[in-house]
Amino acid sequence: METVYLALLLSNLLWTVIGVAGLGVGITAVARGQDRSRGIAAIIVSVAAPVVSFGVWLVLTLITAPLG
Repeated sequence: METVYLALLLSNLLWTVIGVAGLGVGITAVARGQDRSRGIAAIIVSVAAPVVSFGVWLVLTLITAPLG
């Protein structure tokens, strides 16, 4: 059972890192003026990624937690 929790934690960390990388790419695109709309979309998605990831992690942890 511990491997399930470890997998969920590592998945959460992976998507958080991807979100931070997207934030950097989005800020760079907006600052340079290169395709502003995609840069703004990257910023929005990168901010939402850790929130969604945490929500999925929380739901899956509650589902797989023992009831007793």
